[in-house]
Amino acid sequence: MSRCPKLEAILKAKLRFENAAPEDQARLRVELDRLLADALAEGTVSGTTVRQLEDSLRDVYREFVRARRREERERLSRIR
Repeated sequence: MSRCPKLEAILKAKLRFENAAPEDQARLRVELDRLLADALAEGTVSGTTVRQLEDSLRDVYREFVRARRREERERLSRIR
């Protein structure tokens, strides 16, 4: 699944945020919001908020997480 580097960075930041310890979540949320805001600033879509952009990426993010899990399972099965 190939993606643009900015989208890849957003998806990785969201994954880090969701898996972070509570004490790290605030910092990681700021990082994620910054990446989303940067993507909005560079895009041609106007009137979209950071939260709307994040919501629109929900299905892409789910597929990203599934692919990461598959890769991890394959990696672990090769180790055995």
